[in-house]
Amino acid sequence: DFLINGTVSNLRRAIIGRRGNNLGVHLTVSSDTININEIVRALFAGSAIQQQTDSATIWADDDHAEEKLTAVADTVNSSGPVIVPHNIDAQLSMRADHVLYSDLSMRDFRGDVLMYDGAVNLRNLAASTDVGTIGVDGLYSAPDADNLQFGLGMKVNNFRLDKLTSIVPAIDSLLPVMENFAGIVNADVAVTTDLTPQMDIDIPSLRGAIKIEGDSLVLLDPDTFKTL
Repeated sequence: DFLINGTVSNLRRAIIGRRGNNLGVHLTVSSDTININEIVRALFAGSAIQQQTDSATIWADDDHAEEKLTAVADTVNSSGPVIVPHNIDAQLSMRADHVLYSDLSMRDFRGDVLMYDGAVNLRNLAASTDVGTIGVDGLYSAPDADNLQFGLGMKVNNFRLDKLTSIVPAIDSLLPVMENFAGIVNADVAVTTDLTPQMDIDIPSLRGAIKIEGDSLVLLDPDTFKTL
């Protein structure tokens, strides 16, 4: 459940589609628990369904259209591109006591989500977990299906190294040797990449930098030590 307060402005002109008339959204959103996994799955599945279904069926209010959408949803096994509308100017101030993301359970979540000109800016997102604290800033640009880009800056403190790759999977590609280490680290991660229309990382475009400071790190694989 969400408690939402704020304003939505310029709705009629934005729907008509007149140039320069953006939908204004300024909200504060609070919740006891946010399941990001379910939200992301719904976004990806919705995009895939939209790719396979005409708009008349999506907006129709009858049993036949609902049955058709259900049938399409049951066959969707891939994700489609999540396009960000150009005509939305939004600022959401988010607060939650608990957040579920990947296999992590976080608490005391806070941050802002901004949307403008076909891009989503994640600003000053922060949360605590049982395996360390996290701070995130990100930018997702998606004006159309052939121009998807994502950038992420993340700082973690006193964080279990084996959990770091679960929240930033691209680390496996940037630094494969990290899967052989365990311990508690402080880390700064910066990643930029293009995305395919199926929302997969475009490996040739992947760029990143990682700074890791750790104490009492453990090397799990003796063969890796020999290689080093």
